[in-house]
Amino acid sequence: MGSREAACAALASEVNALGSARRDLVRHVAAGTVSIGCLAPLAALSGTEGLRISEIAQRTRVDISVASRQITAMEAAGMAQRCADPHDRRSHVVRLTDKGQRELDRLRSEAGAFVESTLADWSLNEIDQLIEGVRRLRRTWEEALTAPGSTNRS
Repeated sequence: MGSREAACAALASEVNALGSARRDLVRHVAAGTVSIGCLAPLAALSGTEGLRISEIAQRTRVDISVASRQITAMEAAGMAQRCADPHDRRSHVVRLTDKGQRELDRLRSEAGAFVESTLADWSLNEIDQLIEGVRRLRRTWEEALTAPGSTNRS
């Protein structure tokens, strides 16, 4: 490819394009069933006994006002409910309802089936290598972006 700088720029471009393709997949899978903005909070709540809205905002990397609006939409759709926090009755936690968990399971299943069908001509070894490379890239970027004094937050 040439220089390391050019290779890294090409990688950044491909990651951006992959993000766009991922959003298209999510829109396709979620069409008519759930607002796209509700998907990240649904996933964040899965497997928990409930989270405060501030925790959901932190996990989904959005402002607390955005998380609050997303939770309100999820409640209106019957996918989440606010309950008294068992550790602090003055505050509330948000929990997935059975309907919310079923919808999240369906979305994950459909997305997984799409990935499996589109990678039909990939070997298991190629898929494993991609998984490891993407995990390494994500961890590296997360560490760089969360390091104290990091100025790489563009």
